[in-house]
Amino acid sequence: MTVRAADGSVVYRKTRPIGGVTDLGQAALTAGSSYTLTFSDLAFPTALAQAGNGALVVQDDTVAASLAVPGTPQPFTAVAGGNYEVFAIAAPDTTAGVGTYSVQVTPQTGAAILSTARAVTVPGNAMTAYSFDTTIATAGTYAATLHDFSFPVALTSVTFAAAQTEPWSGAFRGAAAASTSTPRPGRLRFWRSRRPTHRSAAGCSASI
Repeated sequence: MTVRAADGSVVYRKTRPIGGVTDLGQAALTAGSSYTLTFSDLAFPTALAQAGNGALVVQDDTVAASLAVPGTPQPFTAVAGGNYEVFAIAAPDTTAGVGTYSVQVTPQTGAAILSTARAVTVPGNAMTAYSFDTTIATAGTYAATLHDFSFPVALTSVTFAAAQTEPWSGAFRGAAAASTSTPRPGRLRFWRSRRPTHRSAAGCSASI
């Protein structure tokens, strides 16, 4: 919703995602500058479905860029400066029940303005997916460990993966075990998926 004054200035704005759409946050863009919107299927644990995926960049009531084909970058020019909102939707493979994707808004040169990754599950599926970020301060070898506390019972299945941006590259990957890698300094994004034995939630944790 956008409310404008008689001179066209915005006095109120609010954009809400509905259904499976996710608000990925804001990207501060410069008027007249060129950017690229990218939606990537990270194919963990399997590729997303062929349809139902996409990303959108909006400011107030104006669409700046949109795409519906993973892996096909969408160039656009920011007409006005300021904060733009970025949204995405992804459809996991119905057999796997879970998938992962990344979205980036990048300028012609330099680091990404917005770069994030998320996990998504099929509605009603027993799988639960989590996404969270951490920061690697110093280059080196790190170990990531996923542990099932088996409380009150063990999980039926649990997996995790992590990657870094610019470009996206796998860093850790495992299934209820320790995995080592040498990520670069910077943001590291984790995804974890689990399937409980029954509706009683079993505990698990991930650490690095």
